[in-house]
Amino acid sequence: MKRKEIIEFTLFILGVIGIVIFKISDNKKNKDIFSNMNYAIGVIQQYDPGQAYVAWVPNSYQLTIRSPKITFAYSINKIEYYQNYGSETFYVPNDNGIKKGEKYIVIYNLKKPKEARMLFDFPIADSTDFMRYIQEFKANPPNSEQLRKMKNEK
Repeated sequence: MKRKEIIEFTLFILGVIGIVIFKISDNKKNKDIFSNMNYAIGVIQQYDPGQAYVAWVPNSYQLTIRSPKITFAYSINKIEYYQNYGSETFYVPNDNGIKKGEKYIVIYNLKKPKEARMLFDFPIADSTDFMRYIQEFKANPPNSEQLRKMKNEK
């Protein structure tokens, strides 16, 4: 094996290990949020639906895929929090109909309120929507497994 091939292979292996470590960390964070949760109203600050495109790289074409990403704000006890993540961390729909300023239920970790996820299946038009969802969640709280199934059905 040539030196260049060894370096490329090593970088590839390190990249795969990095992806696995980040995925394990994301899964733990999601589990922590759902095991000690509360709810807030989140407002979309920025939404990127992601895209797939082919780019020209000298001597070849390269397929690039960007996953959907979200940035949102929510308030707990008059403290404003901001959260952002991509669909590889938690479900973010690939839907250009999502707009800045729209509101959805946010589930956050009671012990670490800066850790939160937006629940896109629960839009909020007014405060009665929020109260209705909270009542529904008392009987049947959302869990990450349910949301994963809902995501896969879309």
